[in-house]
Order: sequence, then structure tokens, then C-alpha cells
Amino acid sequence: MPDDGFGSPPIVDMGAYEFQGETCFGDLDGDDDVDIADLAELLGSYGTTTGAVYTDGDLDRDGDVDIADLAALLAVYGTTCP
Repeated sequence: MPDDGFGSPPIVDMGAYEFQGETCFGDLDGDDDVDIADLAELLGSYGTTTGAVYTDGDLDRDGDVDIADLAALLAVYGTTCP
């Protein structure tokens, strides 16, 4: 897990109370499914070259939203998470 928690690095994950990452890969809007709303969010940020975050559609967390992120989202499109 990347060190991207709250506060100044290094961040120590203190268990269930610290982790605030995604629980459903590709679910950018937090509604527990990967659908057209998530695709629209990614496409709205598509082409961002620096500073993108997961909720922008940066699924591989490399700071940009590109074809790799689109492919990752399409691979899980239609997923419903518990």
C-alpha cells in the first residue's frame, strides 16, 4: 500500500482505523459498484498528466489518467462489491 495516508510521511497504518483506501477497485464514486458514473469520472479526468488521484480515475496511482487507467476500469466494469 502506498504511503498516502493523512499527515506528513512516513505514515504508519494503525490497522482498520487508518486505512481509507478503496474497498472496491474501480469504484470512483464510492457507491459499491463500477458503472457508467465511474467511467464518466475517469473520462472527465482523462489526459491529466500530473497530480491525479485515485478518485479522478488514476487507478494505477502514477499521477496521471491515461489508457492504462481506462483499461483497468474496463476490466472491472460491471462489478458490484459487498
